[in-house]
Amino acid sequence: MKRQLVIFSIIIVVCGLFLYGLIWLIQSQKSTTLPPGPGDGLPITPLGDVPRTPAPTGDTFTLQTLQGPVAVKNFFKTSQPLLGYDGVMLKETANYQILYYTKEQNLLVSIMNQPLQDIKQQAENELSDLLGLSEADICKLRVSVGTLASVDPNLAGQELGLSFCPKL
Repeated sequence: MKRQLVIFSIIIVVCGLFLYGLIWLIQSQKSTTLPPGPGDGLPITPLGDVPRTPAPTGDTFTLQTLQGPVAVKNFFKTSQPLLGYDGVMLKETANYQILYYTKEQNLLVSIMNQPLQDIKQQAENELSDLLGLSEADICKLRVSVGTLASVDPNLAGQELGLSFCPKL
């Protein structure tokens, strides 16, 4: 009987330590990860000072594409740097975000609300205005369009593409 009590006590202590460790692990992850940003739906982990590519100073700058260089308006003049990334937020509304990642020369359009197609159209129009490009020239660029599971679980994680660009 005394032996069973000792074994039972050891089991209780081991379970308690396991639960304590699990709670500690969950709490430590919460304290080092920021809540999801409105555009990417993923936590942004602070990385400290990220080396940034110098911003262009002229009215336009050139992006390299597979079809050759494309000159765009210098959106760096009116954009906000992205925390923990070498990039900028070109536009943020309650319905969408437009981001640019400098090293990859990649644009990301995140649709944040419904009706998805209407908001996507608004974001595409804004992208055209921000870049000062025709639809044909925008199609030469690396542009990803996506949405979150909270907006449309069937389309989350999929490349939605720009409505005016040919599907690859």
